[in-house]
Amino acid sequence: MTARPHSEHLAANGPCDKYDLMRPEGVGAAPVYAAMRSDGADQIAAIRMLRQVYGLTLTEAKKVCVEVDTGRSIEHFQHGLVQEILKVLDDIPKK
Repeated sequence: MTARPHSEHLAANGPCDKYDLMRPEGVGAAPVYAAMRSDGADQIAAIRMLRQVYGLTLTEAKKVCVEVDTGRSIEHFQHGLVQEILKVLDDIPKK
């Protein structure tokens, strides 16, 4: 039997008691996401658990993910992506 990576174990077993208990204590989604990542959960497993524990939509959970992982608002993150895409497009040789 092959051992699963820690993050797959977390996702397969549903939300861990640790994270379930944080919500009733008034802990928001961002600190719970940060705790999950700190505990070794990968991004997808952490998003899944956020959705289960907090009832977030995929969009809402991804927003938390981006803001915690990058330290920037989703708007600044998306603006940065647009700028990077435009730069790449400018660098493509024109025929």
